Amino acid sequence: MDEGATKRKVIIERIEFDGPVHLPDSVVAQIITDTNELGFWSDSNWLDQLTEARLRSAWQDMGYFRVNVTAKASSLGGDSQAERFIVTAHVDEGLQYHFGDLRFADVRLPGTVFSEIKLHADFPLQEGDLFRVNLVRKGIEELDNLYLSHGYINFTSVPETAIDDRLQRISLTISLDQGKQYQVGSVEVLGIDQNLASGLRTIIRPGEIFNIKAAWDFLRENSSLLPAYASSDDLSTRPRGMTDSVDVLFDGRPCPPLN
Repeated sequence: MDEGATKRKVIIERIEFDGPVHLPDSVVAQIITDTNELGFWSDSNWLDQLTEARLRSAWQDMGYFRVNVTAKASSLGGDSQAERFIVTAHVDEGLQYHFGDLRFADVRLPGTVFSEIKLHADFPLQEGDLFRVNLVRKGIEELDNLYLSHGYINFTSVPETAIDDRLQRISLTISLDQGKQYQVGSVEVLGIDQNLASGLRTIIRPGEIFNIKAAWDFLRENSSLLPAYASSDDLSTRPRGMTDSVDVLFDGRPCPPLN
């Protein structure tokens, strides 16, 4: 884009493919709608984002884990507000994979806090299902939420894939580092409505297991009642020395001005 030119909103008219693909027309249409609604500007890297975040992800959610997508955009012109494009994409789909084995490995302890039966049951993919990347991400997120809701506020999980091209299967091993389980020490809530503060204190009670996930959910669900400058990110914790307790602070007050 020429220096000084007015940036224009990107409008994708259609996406064409230079060969046969397995992506349904309805999915392509939804990608176009979603991308146009995001409101990209013509001087941004919108084509890269479309290629990676939309097109490639769509194939990966159908089991084409190693798909490679390249694209180019041709302008159809426009006006001072918007520029319209046709996108032509080349797709190397590769193999379509199914889900193989799922294993959990605790990096510090011989066993996991939760039974492997529960961890497997809560995971949204079962052996033989299409290997859908969005469901893998969802499963890891749910795993994180499970541990966070039981006081393991430093929990981390690291997934590792093992790809078998012959069987077209991808197995997954998730290494777990649960850390210490924490209870609530003290609770301090500042800068918000007293009714909202009382509601938060019913979730975070001294002496109980610290369910940080429930606290985050409560703050997000009541975000419209928070001050404009406050959010769930204002919830902080401080361990009490070498104990299994954390002091919890939610500070909804505005930050002091910078000198």
